[in-house]
Amino acid sequence: MAFVPFALAALPDTVNYQSPKADITFVHPDKFKDIKDSYMPSEKGQKGLLDIFGKFVVSVADDLIPNGCKLTMTFTDVDFAGDFEPWHGPQSDDIRIVKDIYPPDYKFSWKVTDASGRVLREGTENLRDIDFQMNRSLADDFGPIQSDKDEIRDWMHRHLRHLK
Repeated sequence: MAFVPFALAALPDTVNYQSPKADITFVHPDKFKDIKDSYMPSEKGQKGLLDIFGKFVVSVADDLIPNGCKLTMTFTDVDFAGDFEPWHGPQSDDIRIVKDIYPPDYKFSWKVTDASGRVLREGTENLRDIDFQMNRSLADDFGPIQSDKDEIRDWMHRHLRHLK
């Protein structure tokens, strides 16, 4: 019988990251497909990865969104690129293997408003890129969840860069 890791219910119902130009919310991250830090996830590790991702999205928004406007993104599911392959032995339980068979997948709604609250752009996304490894630059950083940061940054540039 195979062991199936469980989601940690200790994560709050919503996790929010904000700046004057961005309001990024993760709704029920304990139910997300994969924000794990290892095959046997820890609450601290999951919060840490979500923190890296949330702060990154805010920083990109701060660069792209014009002064006086605000981006609101509400994530309802996240599946980070890669997965854990415990059959390689216990020494690999904490290594996220990034392969094309484990693409990143995000579900979120978004809108950009101006200073008066008027909606400039909005949408709902089911962003899944099976070619995510083909789109990487050799100069890219290879830190934690780098493929996910690349994917969201590319989406944000495609949809938000024309606001300035």
